[in-house]
Amino acid sequence: MIRRGKKIHAIGFAELVEYDDLFGSAVFRVKDDTYSTFYKVYIQKFKDPRSISLRCSCPYNLGDICRHEAASLFQLQEMIDRGHLQTEEMKYDQRHTTAKMKLIDLRTLRMLSSPDAFSQAETFLRTQKAKIEHAENEMVKATVTLDGTPYKVIIRKNEERNFDTSCDYEDTEHPLCLPKVIVFLQLLYAYGANYFDSIRNWDKEKNKLLEIYGYSLSDDLTGKFEFIYKDGKPFLRVLDSSIKRVATSTASHVPATPKPAPVIIPQSTEEPEQEREAHVESPFSSEVFCLTTCRSYSFSAMFARLASSGSPLSLANRRASTAYCSERASCPTSRQTVTDRSYRRAASAWRPCRASPDATARRTSIERSSTSRR
Repeated sequence: MIRRGKKIHAIGFAELVEYDDLFGSAVFRVKDDTYSTFYKVYIQKFKDPRSISLRCSCPYNLGDICRHEAASLFQLQEMIDRGHLQTEEMKYDQRHTTAKMKLIDLRTLRMLSSPDAFSQAETFLRTQKAKIEHAENEMVKATVTLDGTPYKVIIRKNEERNFDTSCDYEDTEHPLCLPKVIVFLQLLYAYGANYFDSIRNWDKEKNKLLEIYGYSLSDDLTGKFEFIYKDGKPFLRVLDSSIKRVATSTASHVPATPKPAPVIIPQSTEEPEQEREAHVESPFSSEVFCLTTCRSYSFSAMFARLASSGSPLSLANRRASTAYCSERASCPTSRQTVTDRSYRRAASAWRPCRASPDATARRTSIERSSTSRR
């Protein structure tokens, strides 16, 4: 990983995109040496080697450091050695400064303000309060009066979820001046670190939570419900134990589908004998019988019907039927898988024959011989 990191650094694929001298953090955009993929490497507290932290957006997890992090460290060290990161003493304009924190954090407030301003803000809040004039949609407007002079303070969340601050107080050495610290501390002590998330427009989410109990924001919720915020999201707390959930059935909101009309299949009223005889054709027909269309009755009975009806039978057909009758098996129904060997043999030998004088004479001689034997 170190060797490949040196290669990425030598090619020039590590680029600094963000640097913060106050927090000692840097963000690099690194291109992979194998694929045309860019990753971001976040370096925190690089001024203290004992507490430095690295994080890369690549999926590598087989070691403590990836090649992109190694390349970023080489690039950062080179920029420090060349003096590219050494800046002059920065002066802040309190009309617009950014406090890089997602929530109101006490430790970050100490870091972004002077020790004297932080202690004066705590002393001020013991006896006085800042006047909150507007608090809506993640923006707070307040007025802080110091020694008879009012100072307007505006604090709001930006797109990066950090705090943009504005005030007409003079302090060029720190991002947060005394009136800003006073407002931040007052909101932190009174409402908690997630106060700006609580004044966000959560009406849609709150109504969904209240619908579970049959209420909405237009109703009087005093003494019944309370909204609390956890991880920046609203949660509903029920204060009145007599309020229960409304049993809502999802099926009631779905239109009922019409039931399909029953289909009546007409059944044949003919008797089984007539149905069976429908498959036996007259002696004057070109074909006498098809084995695969017979019903489930004994083969001997079928042969007897064919003989009694006067249908011409070939000798092979009669022999096949006689062989099958000896086994006394039943003929399977139409379109049914046949596994019996005797039935297969009989079916293969059974073929429709033509009604001819030779076949009629042959059938007559066979019947006479069988009668003489009896």
